[in-house]
Amino acid sequence: IHSLFPDKSETLLIGVSGGVDSMLLLDILVSEGYQCLVAHCNFGLRGEDSDMDEAFVADWCASRDVEVLVKHIDLNPALDDGLSIQMAAREARYSWFSSLLAERELKAILIGSHKSDNAETVLLNLTRGMGHQSLTGMETVLHGVVRPLLPYAKGEIVDLAKKRGLKWREDASNASNKYERNVIRNIVMPELVNLRPNAIDNINQSAMARQQSFALLHDVIGLWKHQYAAEKHDEFFFNFKGFEVVSEPELLLFELVKLHGFTHHSVV
Repeated sequence: IHSLFPDKSETLLIGVSGGVDSMLLLDILVSEGYQCLVAHCNFGLRGEDSDMDEAFVADWCASRDVEVLVKHIDLNPALDDGLSIQMAAREARYSWFSSLLAERELKAILIGSHKSDNAETVLLNLTRGMGHQSLTGMETVLHGVVRPLLPYAKGEIVDLAKKRGLKWREDASNASNKYERNVIRNIVMPELVNLRPNAIDNINQSAMARQQSFALLHDVIGLWKHQYAAEKHDEFFFNFKGFEVVSEPELLLFELVKLHGFTHHSVV
């Protein structure tokens, strides 16, 4: 955390649900003397339990003189558009975080994602067939989102929270396997760990290797563009001779145009 944020006078925005991950992150930041601004979303999906989460976070922050912002969000419009509950909640949460960053002129939002979350995300994306870059998993710092706990597994986080004497809220919906991610978390991942105890570490290492591969790929594409591409009046021109010198021209074309809103299917 110190390497990411050396200036403790800088206000840090932290997304806090009340669960063990975000509570540990917040407790560490406050105890280290950082200026914290807490953002808590209440979707009202669990009735009284959702309100108790909100009250828990608000009380914790009040006891430590930490400013907390609460947003009540109705997900029904997004659900009517066909989004799943988890996806709708995620999009609404990050949309609010982005608006807070702009309003408060802050650099980043810190969240409590960890190594186990990352492994679940990679497996979930694999089953969805979302493309090769989706298998890179999460990054510690990306597009204004910072995940300081990403090097640590869930068990390590729970152990440290207990050692620090922390209390937190448990989301009962995490035990329900009607959600895709929970199926990965509660059924698939335990079986993989039984089969191979280092499964979570191995998945994270593979994701990191893919991140490095993509960084190299983009460097190579930059060199290719310098020789075979040109931009004029917001239009891009490619010399198709350049596609004859690579082994995967379709992949190259996709990487070149995806930043302009194209998908893999629109390219092929």
